[in-house]
Amino acid sequence: MFRKTAQASGYQGYKGSYNKGGWSSTGYQASWSGDGGSKGGSRGMSTAAKGETSEKGEKGDRGGEKVSYVVHAAGPQRHGMMVHDVCDTVARHGGDVLSSRATRLGSDFSMMLVVKCDYERADNLKKDLAGLEDMQLCFHPATAPDVTYTVPHSHTIKVLRVTGHDTKGVVSSLASYMAINGVRIINFASEMAAAPFTDDPMFKLRMVLDLPPGVSEESLEDAVEAAARVLGVDLWVEAVN
Repeated sequence: MFRKTAQASGYQGYKGSYNKGGWSSTGYQASWSGDGGSKGGSRGMSTAAKGETSEKGEKGDRGGEKVSYVVHAAGPQRHGMMVHDVCDTVARHGGDVLSSRATRLGSDFSMMLVVKCDYERADNLKKDLAGLEDMQLCFHPATAPDVTYTVPHSHTIKVLRVTGHDTKGVVSSLASYMAINGVRIINFASEMAAAPFTDDPMFKLRMVLDLPPGVSEESLEDAVEAAARVLGVDLWVEAVN
């Protein structure tokens, strides 16, 4: 396991960004720049950004056609009722939940699902989901609902962890490095938690990365070391358990 602890003080004033020239402590940017900007995330987002998502289902005509949608639902924590209400509504409309993620975000609860249903019932499903108690909804066609993500044998999976005081630009800076270097973020989670002994608010992040052949573990560790100095947080890379 590689670990690098930042030696810098005054962390609350740091703003970091990454571009082709390396990490910078000034001029925080929410997006990346340089020739490498065409790699990774920008290429992966192009289809959705251009609105090329298709509702074409499993049959050539609309009669009996199955379509898949991504559903984002969020609202106040209701002790399991949101999960029940959403999944029960999908089932009542003859739909299937293909995959899902759910987590608590502050005092709210958030769900993401890929659901499949008959095309003729999709509008009613959306209407009934939107009418659920204390819930905000986003409902849109899925791009490739039946595709399972697999890691090529030539790639390496690593976990990046961050711990430190709340510092603006940490997630954006790390994501910029990943996008420029073609590193895929498989999933990540972050939260604010109380520090041991002091109860001061601490930022924690766990990011699972898919490193392509052109990005070595050593280069990732070098980037992490530089980011730790600029951002004033602890970053380290570890193997997937």
